[in-house]
Amino acid sequence: MVLLLHEPAWERQPREPQRAYQMFCRYREMGAQRRLEPLCQDYPLAQLSKWLNRWQWVERAAAWDQYLAMLWQQHYNDQQQHQQDVWRQRQEQWRETEWDYVRALQRKVDTILSLPVTRQRTVRDGKTVIIEPMNWSLGDVTQLVQLISELGRKALVPPQPAFRPLLTLLAERMSPDAYGELVRALQEFGQEGLES
Repeated sequence: MVLLLHEPAWERQPREPQRAYQMFCRYREMGAQRRLEPLCQDYPLAQLSKWLNRWQWVERAAAWDQYLAMLWQQHYNDQQQHQQDVWRQRQEQWRETEWDYVRALQRKVDTILSLPVTRQRTVRDGKTVIIEPMNWSLGDVTQLVQLISELGRKALVPPQPAFRPLLTLLAERMSPDAYGELVRALQEFGQEGLES
């Protein structure tokens, strides 16, 4: 007789005796090493075999295993998502910091450009004027402007999505040969995406 299991299958089923369910729970918790013999201390093997068949312990234990695997996978995925969120937030904070640096450097360059290139000094005799260069040069300003430009472009470019989550998803859905071809093609195209 095939029993129609009620969900969840690892819970006590309608009309299932409490003692049969207790033995099922012990059987279920044995994991991959499930056998009836360790339960024979409490009930005869014939009774346990009857319950095993009548209440579909093997199928219900397999459903329990799948449920635990699903919980573990969900926990793993949640942890991965959390880590991705943390690093995404850190990237955004770093971009903001870089932008603050850009603005600070820009203010510094503006200040430098507002200063005279040289200064004049009159000697005590009142007749001699000495013109001296200031402590900065146009080369200094050029380097600062190039640095500002580079940092500004870097801070304004949105981060590219990482390939790793996509590759994981594709690995689950593609044949091993097709997935291998995809990875080889990406490696030929460039390592940058695979390392992110």
